[in-house]
Amino acid sequence: MPIYRLTKTSYLAVILCFSFVFTLLGAGARPVRAEDPYDGMRLKLLHLILGDDPYSLPVSDPVLRSKLAKMDSAVSSCAAASAPCSSGKGVWDILNRGADRNYLWVDLPFTSTDSYTKSGDITNSYNRLLSMITVYYTRGSSFYGNMALKNDVLSALDWLYTQEYNTTAAPYGNWYHWQIGVPQALTKIGILMRDDLTAAQLTNYMSGVNRFIPDSAARTVSGSPLMTGANLLDQAISVACRGILVKDAAKITNARDALGSVFAYVSPAAAPNTLPATAFTRTAPSTNEQMGEKYPANPKQAIQGMLKYWLSKDTSNQILDSSSTCQYFQLKQIVNSAVPSRGEKTGTSIYANQDRAVHLRPGFGFGLSLSSNRVDKYESGNKNNVQGWYTGDGLTYLYNADSGQYDDFWPTVNRYRLPGTTVDTQKRTNSSNTVQVSLLNKRRAAPRSSDLSGQLFILGACRFF
Repeated sequence: MPIYRLTKTSYLAVILCFSFVFTLLGAGARPVRAEDPYDGMRLKLLHLILGDDPYSLPVSDPVLRSKLAKMDSAVSSCAAASAPCSSGKGVWDILNRGADRNYLWVDLPFTSTDSYTKSGDITNSYNRLLSMITVYYTRGSSFYGNMALKNDVLSALDWLYTQEYNTTAAPYGNWYHWQIGVPQALTKIGILMRDDLTAAQLTNYMSGVNRFIPDSAARTVSGSPLMTGANLLDQAISVACRGILVKDAAKITNARDALGSVFAYVSPAAAPNTLPATAFTRTAPSTNEQMGEKYPANPKQAIQGMLKYWLSKDTSNQILDSSSTCQYFQLKQIVNSAVPSRGEKTGTSIYANQDRAVHLRPGFGFGLSLSSNRVDKYESGNKNNVQGWYTGDGLTYLYNADSGQYDDFWPTVNRYRLPGTTVDTQKRTNSSNTVQVSLLNKRRAAPRSSDLSGQLFILGACRFF
């Protein structure tokens, strides 16, 4: 799998994504009484979606105010009192509300001759409805409690269930949309709207999800791969959310076990808010000794100290601006906490199982992307990364104070002359020679490396033909 540019903002997204996984069933909740453990877990998920830590109205925090304004403008570019309006450009403004409609949005018509594009129309439609209903429940939004908005969302959800995503729909195009894209959006919508859905609506929507991902490792659509890593996590989270909504302990247990298989080497100290002390609890098996001597004694503080340092260096405010509302409150708490900032990190890390290496010295970082019998040269699927031919042949990345040096890198770089690689210029076709495990495993040996006190390192790979 190729490495792409990871900025501090995208690293943050990864870290906070793990935070979502770990707090999925154990984070703080909204101050609303839970009727049973399932309701309690749903309230905790509401907190993660809305980020509704107490804040005074009207909103005075300029960053939070800007976030709410962006959310609102995406829904309608018109004044709230006149929304939706025919001249507007928000997703509510351009929603097709006709009784005899064949689509919800004209740019997502479900008529493309390309099945991948057509299946993407389903996910994108649900994501737009998610953005609409999120502002309905967000305090401080101009559309908070707007009944017309909620009713349009409900009508559109029923249309999508009847026409596109249900227990009898024949899947087409990209498996991802049926098993990950739609379930993620639809279960979040369910978490938000459960109290505003009829029993029949909740059953219908969640039956559609269950049809395509009856369990975390399901492969119900042609072309879906063996579920591991991020794909398994994505499906497990949706299975868990559905289990919470329909109060199905078996589904939650299945999701818990899938998450545990991915995070087998995460210690309880790193994830203090894993499953609560209920029937769904699982004890994390690993210890600091299993993780190795470089694993921090206090991983939570280490992660928070790292984030605090990044935030202190983010003079353009990219991290806070791009974070979700919930993430924003979490980051503000870290900034205002007594946790010491980590400072600049130096050292060398060899990730042998991923065929990657990172070398950090004062003022710069250097990354190296290799391949072996564990990791193929590059991955190209679903019409993505079709020219990543040489990203596993020694591609190097240099990071320094120039935070914009990789802006528009991939659209402009010569794919035959990537930094650090030595390749010929034979004409390549899109997605050629991506994954041929039976052949590649015989030809490529694993990288060999030496770490010299964290200041210098030697890394190379042998090839056998």
